[in-house]
Amino acid sequence: MSSAASAGALGIYAHVPFCQARCSYCAFYTLADRGDADRGQFAAALGSACERLAVQGQPPLFPPLGGRRVDSIYFGGGTPSLLAPDDLVALVDRLRHRFDLTSDVEITLEANPETVNPDAARAWIAAGINRVSLGAQPFDATVLRHLGREHGPETIGLAVGMLRGAGCANLSLDLIAGVNPAGLEADLEQACALAPDHLSVYLLELTADEVGGRTPLAAQAARGTWRPPDEDWFADAYPRIVRRLAAAGLRRYEISNFARPGRTCRHNLKYWRCEEVLGVGPAAHTLLGGRRFATRPDLASWLVSVARDGTAALVEDREIDPPAEALILGLRLDDGVSWAEVEERAGMPPRRAQRRAIDAFGAQGLLRRSGDRLQLTMRGVLLSNEVFERLLD
Repeated sequence: MSSAASAGALGIYAHVPFCQARCSYCAFYTLADRGDADRGQFAAALGSACERLAVQGQPPLFPPLGGRRVDSIYFGGGTPSLLAPDDLVALVDRLRHRFDLTSDVEITLEANPETVNPDAARAWIAAGINRVSLGAQPFDATVLRHLGREHGPETIGLAVGMLRGAGCANLSLDLIAGVNPAGLEADLEQACALAPDHLSVYLLELTADEVGGRTPLAAQAARGTWRPPDEDWFADAYPRIVRRLAAAGLRRYEISNFARPGRTCRHNLKYWRCEEVLGVGPAAHTLLGGRRFATRPDLASWLVSVARDGTAALVEDREIDPPAEALILGLRLDDGVSWAEVEERAGMPPRRAQRRAIDAFGAQGLLRRSGDRLQLTMRGVLLSNEVFERLLD
């Protein structure tokens, strides 16, 4: 399946907030799992919301979307693989019925290793889910326990085997670099040995969660009971990650993402290219018609809203100016972004201050130019947070 996005096609993101336990580093909106009944109720509500958005849209914000072509669907969370296989099958069927899914639509399911079993894997593939993103994280049992993960290192390989056996031809693994500094090379070796088609390596960030509180790991760092690696470690580790994964055939195409040829994540590329995505579920984000919207991170109010009128209240969500957003997201890509792309995605040209900042980054060796195309150098990637903050000034 080609990873190139179909021009003008819509992506759909469905946020499933349930988790068996909340991981100590997680900043996303998640809730402790409440059992089969609540998950079933949520899945039905998610399907109803998708159907209503297809049929009536969200007046006056945007029109019905049922006529739109869809080339990517992403079930994220949380742990979407906690949903019953029959509920996932029904959700995909409802989306096929209401939207114009392309023949090569990419349908991704995020899964934790302990939730994978042969029957579920076969049901997912039969439903048309053709990409699974497996949350491996580190391969060290002690570190996994510290993070609050429910699986052990051996479970990761077992899950990969079951998914491959069910016919999953597009498999991604997630790793977090920084929670196990001494074990980085071992984590990379074990991940590569599983021959994933895609690998995401996220550098640990200690940030607030979506409802404004500290993550447990951030709180531990603030108390001094756990010490994260310093910036020098990241500066040394990142180039080693890039080289090791390139040797395994996984090319970097975004700061944190690596893929074999033809296996870049179509859905995530939509975000970095500022393409249109419909977000459904609590804490989901939408970009349509050049406007961004967000749903409150509150499952109870979302369920009430969907039961009342079939959709959920959206609020306009525009925290940064459009040219800065287009520059920041585009520069995350290994191929970078052009001035023309920034203007097209933002609907306006970059500000003079942003152009001056780009000139300064070039002089400092943080950015290279090829015609009107802009790309971060390796040094620029290592200092990308500072680069992006400057573009927001």
